Amino acid sequence: MPVIYKIHGMRSTDVDDYVAARSLTINARDVSVAEAIRLLRKYDVEAAEIQRVVKVDRFRVEVVLRAGEAVERFRASTDLPFQVRGKTYSVSYFGKQNVCLRVHWLPVIMNNDILHEVFGSFGKVTKVDFEKQGDYENGVRRVYMEVSVAERLELPHLLQFADGLKALVTMSGRAPLCLRCGEVGHVRQACPPLNSIPEAARVAEVRAQRAADVPVAAPRRVEVAPVETAPVVAALAATAAAVAAPAAGDGPGGDGPCGDGPDGGGPCGRGPCGDGPGGGGPCGDGPCGDGPWDGDASC
Repeated sequence: MPVIYKIHGMRSTDVDDYVAARSLTINARDVSVAEAIRLLRKYDVEAAEIQRVVKVDRFRVEVVLRAGEAVERFRASTDLPFQVRGKTYSVSYFGKQNVCLRVHWLPVIMNNDILHEVFGSFGKVTKVDFEKQGDYENGVRRVYMEVSVAERLELPHLLQFADGLKALVTMSGRAPLCLRCGEVGHVRQACPPLNSIPEAARVAEVRAQRAADVPVAAPRRVEVAPVETAPVVAALAATAAAVAAPAAGDGPGGDGPCGDGPDGGGPCGRGPCGDGPGGGGPCGDGPCGDGPWDGDASC
């Protein structure tokens, strides 16, 4: 069996700053060493100025030049990304490189000054803005920085505020942080401890973790006082009977609609404007008396 010795990931103290200042990476699909050399020659780098060329994978070729001045000359002569014969190339620099961080989970009311302050301790912050999706901002903050290789390795994956607030920090080309075990190099769904337990238990744990990560506020409950409707119904019934059978004395000017009726004990007395729908009703102790306008009822 092969012997595997595990060590820590690359740290800022492991970087040779002198070599980093003279190095760059050419990125493109299926890029080759010969192709990288042709690009360097095309953009003002002499063959004698190239010290080391290494093909990392099918997308990257790393180059070390003999002087930092050659790197700066190459950088000044190219507008990134650029195209040669229809193929698109980009270049990243080990000495000083521009990176874009995406900061998640921050409250919408928090301004960007705190991000200038936090990330300014890791390198030069050139701009902080909001990420957009279509015509709207999606709440993710973007922090643009100019950093060295050593500074880039020190950039945090997570911000922890004193009041308990957390913010996730992601960056293109950097290994992700697992939100389950806290290790760098994989996401929660691919966490090795998670995949080592039975499938049913794994699914249950993932769902429980998601529920814990996204707290759901309890529904807001509004207590409403009960409304007594029996007096209103009785008053309406009495009003209807009085209107249906008015008398000379109990009519409009007596005890009827204008006496005990609409203006007396009826719709306008004990009715709509008295103790009925308008007294004890809409405008009195009923819907409009003890309701939203004058009382506790429905009007």
